[in-house]
Amino acid sequence: MGKTSTILGAFLLALFLITSCGNPVENDAKKLAELTCEATQLAKKATKAALSGDNSLLEESKEVSSKLKTLSEELKSKYTSDSDKKKLQEVFRREFANCSKNQ
Repeated sequence: MGKTSTILGAFLLALFLITSCGNPVENDAKKLAELTCEATQLAKKATKAALSGDNSLLEESKEVSSKLKTLSEELKSKYTSDSDKKKLQEVFRREFANCSKNQ
């Protein structure tokens, strides 16, 4: 029984690791969409706050925008094939649309 449990546990662990990795293009596109959404929402808040004299969100907005720029550049160099670019754009559009709906 102990040997069966060990084999079953190893199988479940391997299955979990395989499924959690997912599609790297899709995962990267989701990450890009989430960061774009965050940057967009933060920029809107920072602009409204700055108009009333509060500049506290400007620095945070700059930091998130910088992270977004870095990630965009990484993905641009990481995905060079047309099929990867197309997949990245499709998933990004779908995920970013969810951001727009949640605002």
